[in-house]
Parts: sequence; structure tokens; C-alpha cells
Amino acid sequence: MAEIAVHLCWENEDMSRKVIKEICSGIDLVDSDRFKPYFEVLSQVLALQDSLHPKRYCYRHCACVCSVGVVSCRATRAHAATGH
Repeated sequence: MAEIAVHLCWENEDMSRKVIKEICSGIDLVDSDRFKPYFEVLSQVLALQDSLHPKRYCYRHCACVCSVGVVSCRATRAHAATGH
């Protein structure tokens, strides 16, 4: 599964955002004993060394924070954009 996600995300901003969002949503839905596959895929997607590499960490933060409902994605993106 990770190989497919990596292939789809390479230099593809929209797909990177979607894949990371789905991974974080999956983590939110499963019991802790089923997290491992999600984190394995997420770690490989985040390790991609293309021009989108820095942006994927922002997507991950936004998607995972939003999936647990701590703050809104808009607030998280605004925080990331200002660096504060």
C-alpha cells in the first residue's frame, strides 16, 4: 500500500493532501492496536524527497489535528503560514 501512496503523491500536491488526510482519518477511526499500517504508509509518504516534501508536514499536521477536532484546519493553516 505504501508504494502506491508514494507513487500517487510524487510531485502531486492535491493527491498528497488527500492521502495524508485519509491516513489521519483512518488513525482516528481505528483502535490503537491497528495504527501500525497507517503510520508505515504515512512515514513513507512524508519521507518523499520531491519539491513538496516541506509542504507534506504541514498537511499532516493540519489533517491529524483536524481529525481529532482540536482546532479547525483554517486556524492551523493560518498558524503555519505566519510561523507563530
